[in-house]
Amino acid sequence: MEDAANQGITAKGGGGRRGWMALLAAVFATAFLVRLFYCLEISRTPLFSLLMNDAASYDAWAREIASGAWLGDDAFYQAPLYPYFLGVLYKLFGPNLFVVRMVQIVLGAFTCVLTAQAGKWFFSPIAGAVAGFLMALYPPAVYFDVLIQKTVLALFFTALFLALAGRAIGDPSESRWLAAGSALGALCLVRENALLLVFLAGLWILLHFRGRGIKKSIALVAAFVLGVMLILAPAAIRNAAVGGEFVLTTSQFGPNFYIGNNPEANGMYMPLVEGRGMTEFEREDATRLAQEAEGRELTPAQVSRYWTSRALDFILSSPGHWAALMLQKSWLFWNATELPDTECQYTYEKHSRILGGLAENFHFGILPPLAVFGLCVGIRDRKSLGLLYVSAAGFFASTILFYVFARYRAPILPILALFAGAGLAGAAPMLMAWRIKPLALCLAPALVIALLVNQPLPFKHQMTARAFYNAGTALYNQGRENVSIPYFREAIRLDPEFAFAHYNLGLALERLGRNGEALIHYTQAVRLNPDADRHRIRLDMLRKKMNGADE
Repeated sequence: MEDAANQGITAKGGGGRRGWMALLAAVFATAFLVRLFYCLEISRTPLFSLLMNDAASYDAWAREIASGAWLGDDAFYQAPLYPYFLGVLYKLFGPNLFVVRMVQIVLGAFTCVLTAQAGKWFFSPIAGAVAGFLMALYPPAVYFDVLIQKTVLALFFTALFLALAGRAIGDPSESRWLAAGSALGALCLVRENALLLVFLAGLWILLHFRGRGIKKSIALVAAFVLGVMLILAPAAIRNAAVGGEFVLTTSQFGPNFYIGNNPEANGMYMPLVEGRGMTEFEREDATRLAQEAEGRELTPAQVSRYWTSRALDFILSSPGHWAALMLQKSWLFWNATELPDTECQYTYEKHSRILGGLAENFHFGILPPLAVFGLCVGIRDRKSLGLLYVSAAGFFASTILFYVFARYRAPILPILALFAGAGLAGAAPMLMAWRIKPLALCLAPALVIALLVNQPLPFKHQMTARAFYNAGTALYNQGRENVSIPYFREAIRLDPEFAFAHYNLGLALERLGRNGEALIHYTQAVRLNPDADRHRIRLDMLRKKMNGADE
């Protein structure tokens, strides 16, 4: 009985090629339409044209590329593939963010199709189709696919790697593993932490195929690594040509590693210099501080090594502290909360019935428990599923080595969707056969995981408030004071003790001539942050202005 149920999940057969193509078309259409309607919803909001932090940096870089500056003048600091993707679109269509989002929507829909295809190879056609529909409707995937941010490519190349690798496992050849390696290489140019997966996947390939002979397994690994290097080599050669030293992908490993591993780290992003977390300051501050400490000018690679050394010093000198920090980052990684960067999914949910409605019923607090259920159902196939385990472990480990954002954990989403699809597909035959005991044995760990990942973060509202504040500040800096005010008010509603939100709301109100309201918020800002000189100075200036007007 157990074998029969398991066979229902892992069988590679299906309803014929035509039926499978119809399922893939349905997955694509669902994903495309959900993302399209969501995009149309937010196109009517101030957020649609707002480019903040990394998005603004990518936009500026893409404009340079489109104007002909393809090489640049130094080693890559940020992952380069997304800016070049934008640059090509800008060259073809101009800097039109709606066109960019439409292309990303198509890529996002193909991500769901590739996830379904991977599910077919690793589990069964029905499991793959379910996984594809899960990705099509998963709110963070919808959000990331329409955001001006590199996560859309991270999801796409992860799904492409899984689909190609799943095919190569069932019917191994050097050409298939070459293709899978190329997909992973492209992912490394979007998310550098995927480099760890190159080692882990290569080791798994070597061990998994050792039964076919050592020469064959080595040949497959060599083809896989060659595929990776064919994609990474142009970036490394370019870095050497313009920077004069070897940098495989980017030179930001060291600063990011230190940000995630130092005595003051809390598992999330904290800039090297307080108040200078903007993209344009990150590289400048990392270089300046390293050169001041070393007393000499440093190359980008030397700056990276300096910060790596600082992080390793902390790890080796305070192993207990570091272990506790890693546990904290593990909790953040697996928590249901979508940890925001500059932008936040929860901000966009306020403007979209589609995203908000999906998020009410389907979120990260649901996907991992479903994946654990699927893992238990498919445990008998642990050998053929080994690459999925290795990939999930690699993405998890390489993320918590640094720090956690929701978008940093995004590459694990297709893997979780695959296991969740297998679990949902496997539950049906279990229920039909009334096999309650094995079903309960699979549900029990899933429920435990559900309780753990849905533990509320005590600072969720403060983080969401920061995202609304960021949007309000960007709008204010564009001269759109009236539009910025609701964002500052929402930030204050979420975090009434947010001094900077009170201050910036005061600035917007004062610029609009609403001095009485501005005075209230300046006063609050000074009360909440009495050490901020600019808050007190602005309050005093407004009081004098109002007193002068009264006289």
